[in-house]
Amino acid sequence: MSQIEYIESQLTPLRKQLKEHSLYKQLQSVEDIKIFMSLHVFAVWDFMSLLKALQIQLTTTTIPWRPRPKASLARFINEIVHAEESDINDKGKAKSHFEMYLESMQQIDSDVTEINHLIKGLENGDSIESIIEALYIDDCAKEFMRFTFRVIESGKPHCIAAAFTFGREDLIPDMFIEILKQADSKNTKFNKLTYYLDRHIELDGDEHGPLSLQMVEELCENDQKKIEEVLQISKEALQYRIGLWDGIKEKIVAQEGRIMVAGPIPNKKLRNAILAVSIVIPAAVAILFSVKIDGFDLSFLPPIYASLNGLTAIGLLSALIAIKFKKIKIHQRIIQFCLSFSILFLLLYVLYHMTSDSTKYGDINGNGILESTEAMAVSDTRGIYFFILVSHIFLSLVVIPLVLFTYKFAWEGNYERHKKWTRFAYPIWLYVAITGVVVYYMISPFYS
Repeated sequence: MSQIEYIESQLTPLRKQLKEHSLYKQLQSVEDIKIFMSLHVFAVWDFMSLLKALQIQLTTTTIPWRPRPKASLARFINEIVHAEESDINDKGKAKSHFEMYLESMQQIDSDVTEINHLIKGLENGDSIESIIEALYIDDCAKEFMRFTFRVIESGKPHCIAAAFTFGREDLIPDMFIEILKQADSKNTKFNKLTYYLDRHIELDGDEHGPLSLQMVEELCENDQKKIEEVLQISKEALQYRIGLWDGIKEKIVAQEGRIMVAGPIPNKKLRNAILAVSIVIPAAVAILFSVKIDGFDLSFLPPIYASLNGLTAIGLLSALIAIKFKKIKIHQRIIQFCLSFSILFLLLYVLYHMTSDSTKYGDINGNGILESTEAMAVSDTRGIYFFILVSHIFLSLVVIPLVLFTYKFAWEGNYERHKKWTRFAYPIWLYVAITGVVVYYMISPFYS
């Protein structure tokens, strides 16, 4: 039994598990393919990093040029680079397979936002570790890429070739055949994807796969230690691919409402707690407003809780900027501060109204009665004030469940729902915070 035959025999169970993965049966609609591609694209991209790492190891990529001891390996890898980095697309134009894949995604409206963020981060000179950490994608794809770059950083050509061959190149024809069985190849929305898959099957099954096997065998050099390292890396590569497939399958199934996208199982107790809090807080505030406590002068509180609203508004704007620049940790910390400010505001607001009489807009003399002359004096702004006040109060009730559920989805790792809820929760929360300051500014001249 040759080295390659031994390695392949040891990998058979994992390869069988991957080839028979239940993910393929989930690829039944355009939406399923969109989800698949939105995560699989990261594997398509980091495959190129494995390929270029091999090219650096096996050929001369520096000046002045010098011959390498194994020209056959240089020829192998250069042939693969030529096809992968500059193949011909369905329009007859030179494109890398990664670019062809992106075109396929764009054709069916698959989400390319995060892969574009990755490319932009690379162009900006950011480290790959920080880029992966900042991506707004499922952990299965992040871990997949982290494994790839751990292998590359090892600097061992036989290990890089193992991940390239047994975890990727040699496996691609098998799994893409399975995908094509599930997708309607006559559907024009898939014509770019079908071309891409057909091209991969043609090259990898007929040319690249066998070349890659020869490359691994030559790099092992009959060294038993290298053979065992190749086997270990190959197993890990397959396991991470299975993990990626598991994550994509969960995300596809989640679209049907059966389970959560990824990460922890949705916490039903937490959901019920949020619903309860959303009811209890308004009820408790209404009850406490009817309670009056004498003997405490808390008239200094309004500017303080108005400032908390202002800090919340500033925080929300800062959080938006942070997420635009993919500073997820900073974004999370700012949102936590905003939640704290809002909670503290509510406590101080209730305390003030439990110990002080309500101020009437336009009560210039501060006697608690809005006289006709006073009402006339503020008639131009009274309508504006009450519109802002009423909308502020109403939306402050609405925003409680919106914000809590939006935060819950992010905490659970359900980023798709988090994004959808943010579209509503964020502008309403920002409006409530800003109008809180405006209401204080308008009513403050009439505090006694």
